[in-house]
Amino acid sequence: MLSTFFIDTLQIHGGGQSNFFLNDVQGLDSPDIRLSSYDKPGETGAVVSAEQYGARPLTLVGTVAGSDIATYLAARRALSYACRVRHDSSGLVSGVPLTFSTLDGATYSVTGYIKPPFRCSGPLPTSAPFQISFICPDPALYGSSLQTTGQISIASGGGFTFPATFPITFGAGTGGSGTLNNAGTMDTWPIVYLRGALTNPRIYSVERAAALKLNYTTTNVTDVIAIDMKNKTIMLNGVTNLLTYRDTAERSWFSLPPASNTILFGTTSAGDTGTMEVTAYPASLSV
Repeated sequence: MLSTFFIDTLQIHGGGQSNFFLNDVQGLDSPDIRLSSYDKPGETGAVVSAEQYGARPLTLVGTVAGSDIATYLAARRALSYACRVRHDSSGLVSGVPLTFSTLDGATYSVTGYIKPPFRCSGPLPTSAPFQISFICPDPALYGSSLQTTGQISIASGGGFTFPATFPITFGAGTGGSGTLNNAGTMDTWPIVYLRGALTNPRIYSVERAAALKLNYTTTNVTDVIAIDMKNKTIMLNGVTNLLTYRDTAERSWFSLPPASNTILFGTTSAGDTGTMEVTAYPASLSV
């Protein structure tokens, strides 16, 4: 099923390398499912109160080998190093990037955290079996191609005037609307970039019927507001937190379902020259 597999930059499957042989990968079929239910008191049946995807456990089973003792030990040390516990510059734990491709040419990535124990030992002097387990908090398998709406200006020549009520049907002008295709099989979380001079920008997902508005004005053409829907952050120029400027009514964090998504964009000033760009990677449930 797989043609290549990388733990960070270390290739442990395919690609002509001869030190690693991946025999099995468990966990690419589905993440864990969290089901909350209880029996109906005094009657037949049960009630399902919630069902969500949990983390994705991944287990890699294979062999590390070398043509001689030195080559084998070097490969074994490289594997151990790739599976080390990692922390960022602030001391916070960070995951291991895992990237793989399937036999049909598709490439996916997921971030995992090493789960003990890391096992790689055996009686032979030049080879040993290994078993490596990861927990992937974000269960999605992300495609390698970043999708984007491109930079969308506000509607002009037939647009709309704020205050307005979503959903909005735009007139015969240009701008104000972009599309992004999630070619995967599960929701993906976009990052929205608002660039340039904008007055109270407002974003609306047609498929989710959800809006997010900022009661904030940018005046510099170099200003960039980054809205991370998954991590629920809004940053101006990478340093200023704008969460407190989120509208009290239209404040939704929304994901993009599979297939084509339409995102509408507007501000409260027809003279604004800034733009919106929505970006996201396709997300899949399984390979």
